[in-house]
Amino acid sequence: MLLGSIHVHAETPAPSIYWGGLAYPDQKSALLTGITLLRFTEFDGDDRRYPSTVEETIGLNLLSASWTERIGSWGFNLTGGAGPTHNQPTEFLQNDFVHNYVFDYASVPVGATREAADFMLGGSITRWFSLFESRENTFWGIGVTSGTLYHEPYVRAGFRRIPFPSSTFLRLSALGRYGQLYNSSAFPSIAPQSYLGQASLSLGDYRETPAPPWELEFGITIHSGLFVTRTGNSLEEILGTVALSFPYGRVEMWNDLVNSKDRGPSFGGTLMMDVLPFIRGT
Repeated sequence: MLLGSIHVHAETPAPSIYWGGLAYPDQKSALLTGITLLRFTEFDGDDRRYPSTVEETIGLNLLSASWTERIGSWGFNLTGGAGPTHNQPTEFLQNDFVHNYVFDYASVPVGATREAADFMLGGSITRWFSLFESRENTFWGIGVTSGTLYHEPYVRAGFRRIPFPSSTFLRLSALGRYGQLYNSSAFPSIAPQSYLGQASLSLGDYRETPAPPWELEFGITIHSGLFVTRTGNSLEEILGTVALSFPYGRVEMWNDLVNSKDRGPSFGGTLMMDVLPFIRGT
C-alpha cells in the first residue's frame, strides 16, 4: 500500500530554468521521470529577429529525470535530460495550437533549425533551515550543470512555501541564483554569468499538511540572460510560469508572454511523474 505524502515538485532539470522553470529544490525525497519540451524561436510573429548570436530555431525534446534524497536537513539531487533536438513537436504546439487555436495570434516564422541530439546533467546539495515556523522552509545550496548546451556551477538561496499573511490557502516562495556560464557545443556564444530571481504564489489546502497533493502555483522569473547579442551583451529575460501538482505527478508550463516578445527562449513545459513511492512501496 502506498502511504504518506504524495505531493510532487521535482527539482527542474537544466536548461528549463532559463525558459522560466521553477528552480526550487525538493523538500522531500522523490524520483521523477517524464518529458520536457523547450522552444527557442529565432523570429516572432511580426518577423522580428531575436538579436542573439543563435541563428536558428531550436526545439528541445528531453526525456528527463530528477532524483532527490533528503538526509536530515540536507538534500542531494541529480537531474538529467536527453533527446533529439528537432523543430517538432514544439512548432505545432506554438503555432497551430497556442497561436492559431487558443489566441488567434500570427504564426512564428521558422528558418534554419537545429537537428542534433542534446543532453544536460546536473547535481546539487541543499541545506534546509527553519524560518517563521517549525518546519524547514528556507534553504541555500550549490550545484553544477553540464551538457551539450552549456556548463554552469551556481549558488542559490531562498525560501519555500512561507505562509501568506492571514491565509491558510496561500504560500509564497522565492529564490536568488548566481551562476558562472561556459560555452558548450550548441550555441556560438553565451553570457559569462547569470543573475536570476524567481518568485511564486501557491494555492492549496495547507491546513493539514505543508505540501498538499493538489497545488496550483503561479511564478515569474527574471534573469540576466543566457544568450548574448553580437556585441556580447546579455539579453535579459522575463518569463511566467503556471504549474499544477497532483497525486504522484506535476505539469508545468513556461512562456515569455509577460515580456510580450515571443522570441528567443519563448515557451516550454514539462510533465513529470514520481515513481519513488512505487519503487519503495511507501
